[in-house]
Amino acid sequence: MDKNKVVALIITLLVFVAPILWIYRTEIVEYFHFEQTENSEESSYTTQKKPTKKTPSVKSKSSKSSNGSSASVGKVLDSFNGVDVYENGAVRNVNGRNTTSDGYNLGLKYQCVEYVKRYYYQVFHHKMPNSYGHAKEFYSVEVSDGEFNSQRGLTQYKNGSISKPKVNDILVYGAAPFNEFGHVAIVSKVTEDSVECISQNLGQGNGTRRTYALSYANGRWKIDEPYILGWLRK
Repeated sequence: MDKNKVVALIITLLVFVAPILWIYRTEIVEYFHFEQTENSEESSYTTQKKPTKKTPSVKSKSSKSSNGSSASVGKVLDSFNGVDVYENGAVRNVNGRNTTSDGYNLGLKYQCVEYVKRYYYQVFHHKMPNSYGHAKEFYSVEVSDGEFNSQRGLTQYKNGSISKPKVNDILVYGAAPFNEFGHVAIVSKVTEDSVECISQNLGQGNGTRRTYALSYANGRWKIDEPYILGWLRK
């Protein structure tokens, strides 16, 4: 291929690719920012750093975030058993770390993990022995169905368990396309054939609750959502 053809091919690619990159510029920036902040949370655990004590910020309504100012960030969207779900703006926003007055790490505001740990702290006065990690890491593949998960201080059940999900259980989702960190939610309602859950940081305009079909076969309960790994219980 001669030089003129090569130049023409490059120009053609730029004409088609540049507009796409411009359209998704915000999401691209947010993706790499989230990678950095989430990895820093991981390193905090692996190096055994302890969170600094500070006044509880459970009721924080801060409008500041790492991706800019938004009047909606920190707004109460929903509540279950008296524990509020806050708006996080863009899914990959990080608004600082939330800790309790005695230094327990609740997580990055207002991510899904922060809501689940704050819920268990307020409702059950529960502190996870390992208070760090991504959402998907709440579930351990090394723990059998119905056995104790020592990292979280809770009993673990797999999706396809002998134990039916119960209200207040923590649903743990594995990695999914466009979300390698997983997700966590609190079970808010259970019927014979469905499970409703409430969670934080599903994205602006996407609500806070999801309902899945629940089935029972061969002595096992299974939630019809392929990314749900299982559930944890106090």
